[in-house]
Amino acid sequence: AVTVYAADQKGAVWKFDLRPATPANQTVPVFVTNTDSTGVRQPILGGLAAAAAPNGGVMVFFGTGSFSFEGDATDLAVQSIYGVQDRPSRTTTLTRSNLTAQVVGTVTGSGDTRSTSMNPLGAGKLGWYIDLPAGERVVSNPRIESGILFMPTYLPDITGTSGCASNGSNWLY
Repeated sequence: AVTVYAADQKGAVWKFDLRPATPANQTVPVFVTNTDSTGVRQPILGGLAAAAAPNGGVMVFFGTGSFSFEGDATDLAVQSIYGVQDRPSRTTTLTRSNLTAQVVGTVTGSGDTRSTSMNPLGAGKLGWYIDLPAGERVVSNPRIESGILFMPTYLPDITGTSGCASNGSNWLY
């Protein structure tokens, strides 16, 4: 490996070049997540997955959210799933304004299936994002198999929960 991507709880994705004997000081993240009304970015606590991007570069896939700290079980903040293209020529930090919005459709059938949009990337867009239903979050590792991204999510059941109760439901996007 010559490049490593890492994320932090403050919603930034970083890129590290492992080739130089003395690595450069990282001051510009590849991407920063959306902020809420108080200016707090979406935290990234799950894993990342990377794959070759169309037209060069690397696609980095990850989700946001937390279920590790006190108060997380009742957090209804909107979290997201991201697919961000990092190009070798990139010199600035990407944000959601550089991405195409996708949406989660309504639950269908017996309530166990959701649809997502497949909006084409707009001109100059370097990836996409999907906002999850309020309270749902990504707290595990994405996986890419045969060119398909699998992203598990968790939605705690906050009715009657206290402490670290694990009642809730999982979805696989």
